[in-house]
Amino acid sequence: MVYSLLGDTNMKKLLYIVAIIGIVCTIVLPITTALAAYMISYDLSNTSGTDYNMIALISSGDTNADNNTWMANNVFELTTGRDTEMSQGGTVTAHMLTDNKTLAAVSTNSGTSDTITMTTHNTATDLDILTGYNGYCTILDAAALEMGASFEEEIDGYVDTTDVGADLIIKDGAYGTYVSATNNISSYIIAAGTTTFNILPAGVGDATDIANVIGSATHWGAVDDPVGAPDDAATYISHLIPAGEHFDYYTTTYADDIHIKANISSVTVYFRYRSDAGNTAKVRPVLRLNGVNTLGTQLTQNTGGAWTNANEVLARPGGGTWTESDIDDLQIGIGLEQGTAASYCTQVYIVVTYYDAALEVTAAGFPPDDYNIITTADGADFKIYIDTIEEDTIALGGVSVKNNTSNYVLMSNATPYLNEYNHSVGGVLIVHYAPNDIVHGTAYDTGTVTVTNGDATVEGAGGMAWLDYAITGGIFVSADGAYYVIDSVTDNDTLELTTVYAGGTLAGQTYNVYGRLIDREGASQDAAITWGANPANVDMNIVSFETVASGGGIGILIPDRPDTIQDINPDLDPVGVAPNNPLSPLFEMWSDLWDVPDITGWLIAAMLVVIGSFILSYAYFRHLGLSTIVSCVFLGLFSLPNLHVLPTFGLIIGVVGLIAGIVMEAKGI
Repeated sequence: MVYSLLGDTNMKKLLYIVAIIGIVCTIVLPITTALAAYMISYDLSNTSGTDYNMIALISSGDTNADNNTWMANNVFELTTGRDTEMSQGGTVTAHMLTDNKTLAAVSTNSGTSDTITMTTHNTATDLDILTGYNGYCTILDAAALEMGASFEEEIDGYVDTTDVGADLIIKDGAYGTYVSATNNISSYIIAAGTTTFNILPAGVGDATDIANVIGSATHWGAVDDPVGAPDDAATYISHLIPAGEHFDYYTTTYADDIHIKANISSVTVYFRYRSDAGNTAKVRPVLRLNGVNTLGTQLTQNTGGAWTNANEVLARPGGGTWTESDIDDLQIGIGLEQGTAASYCTQVYIVVTYYDAALEVTAAGFPPDDYNIITTADGADFKIYIDTIEEDTIALGGVSVKNNTSNYVLMSNATPYLNEYNHSVGGVLIVHYAPNDIVHGTAYDTGTVTVTNGDATVEGAGGMAWLDYAITGGIFVSADGAYYVIDSVTDNDTLELTTVYAGGTLAGQTYNVYGRLIDREGASQDAAITWGANPANVDMNIVSFETVASGGGIGILIPDRPDTIQDINPDLDPVGVAPNNPLSPLFEMWSDLWDVPDITGWLIAAMLVVIGSFILSYAYFRHLGLSTIVSCVFLGLFSLPNLHVLPTFGLIIGVVGLIAGIVMEAKGI
């Protein structure tokens, strides 16, 4: 009917037009798909009751979208992810990609929600360094890092200068940079020698359970004698009944007497006690911190009625390393129990032994913002710079950074992101952190391991599933505390390190796999990342995934590319069916050659096959119709849902072109 209406000449023209449209679509379709950028949208919500001027959050959305290894192969323009860009309210914000998570630095107030976007196909830039809320990086102590009196430490990134006391970097007991006061940033060097100060009882603590007090209105007042001047029988506490051990706790006279970053090496409780003549006393020193006790050794002694001095070094209640803020909250205690008669105590106090900050330089008056902070020592002076401007200097006077065994800890909540970090010694750059690739991000510690001296193979036991987690490339740490890089995973409980294990041969050892921040200077000072976690009721969830024009902006109509997060399914893409596709190795080689994602390589290959089949068919047969049939068959094959290289509507174009080709061939065109 159509033919009778149009006539032979017009029908030929129509068929030519349909064929040309099909050919153009065949060419344009793969090109537009290959060049299309993508935009992922995240919903940022905060019902925590806390405002955050800047915080590093971790995306907790769909598994496939957070699998940036898959995204690099299928979505990103560059497999390194350096073409990605994240924005909040139209302003570019810092972000980092790991193999299994996406992190962004955002501003959020409680009771609000916002949209964060990530786009692809942008100008390539290095990624930022983010570890999440309460996250940090640990740099293993090494001889090459020892600073001495000639070094340069560069921290480039955001600093929340309202988080007083928070560290930007610290080598415990040696050196650090921190927020010293509101809007102030300071760097310090710890002194080589120790000093001490004394703390006396000053008030009622968490309990007053010892039975008797003599010569004082308060229990603490009976034992607060000055150091070196006990009043013995004038004021004291004692206990006979009720039976059992009973404790007094006292607040102290401490009033920020030491530097906030002083390195406390020990806390010793001194006490003076006695028994009745011919009887034994039972007495014990105690330290109490945040409701947790460290109990000293209970002494059972017959002092013959004479006052006797004793002391004991006690560990921090709850474990860990002492800090200056601990001393602020510390309570001193004494425990008395009936021996063969009453037990007595007339004096108790604390001696804190610490390494003080010998030198400190301060940059004052800097509100929260993005800064370049450089601290230097040149053998003569200790200086701090903010954005290349010298803010403070002090003569070293022979002081240098101690060579101790402490690791460096980089970042805290005061530094939600860093653009880069550099560490130089003697004018030589040793460490350079500025991610230019997707970061290894998997943390794992299930089961135990057997490590063998001189062997790179690690055997596991206890139900680990190493094959199911992307631990290759991560940092492995076990019994010897050294950092090793995981080279490969053989099976669920066997892995290979890049170097042989240097520690002792041990079985049943705990271990950790950490995220790895690569040292781009190449001096093997990779950092282990301890990931933080989003605060309660603060979330960043993926809500949509759509195609946009390259560089953002106008949307491109490509229906079957993923437009919602549920559509991001590796099983529908060439990478997902690679084991069943004999051409996959060829296309992967093609993609690697041009450093493009695997899916882009498939798209380009599809375009070349469709166009090439048309050209070769026409060159051989000289039939436009037959050439159209051949090329449209290939177009349809690449559009099949189980291959999903081209959008499914390519099938429609292929079918229309196929019909047009058959008609044209029937007409001898």
